[in-house]
Amino acid sequence: MHLTDRLNMAQRIVIVLATAMALAAIGIYLANRGSTRDGHYMSALPSPGAGPPGWLRLIIWLVLIGIWAVASVVVLRPPRDQTARTRGIGAPAPLADGFSGWWCVR
Repeated sequence: MHLTDRLNMAQRIVIVLATAMALAAIGIYLANRGSTRDGHYMSALPSPGAGPPGWLRLIIWLVLIGIWAVASVVVLRPPRDQTARTRGIGAPAPLADGFSGWWCVR
């Protein structure tokens, strides 16, 4: 049994959005770590030594996005008992002799 099995879809979406915001805050912190700027607008071009290099920022954001995607799939996955009940929608209907055919779609 998953921890999110008792939550309805709205609660699951709130968890996914809260996770996204928390990971965004972590990403902003990590991407700007070591920055010499004091938060004011100085110029359109970044100054040398303004935080980690671009390739490291890209890796930071890709890792955080990957974590968010995996967490979202886990949280938004339907409960196991519900999956078994709704699995038959659109699937071939079983025939009287126990076989199923593609022409008998519900």
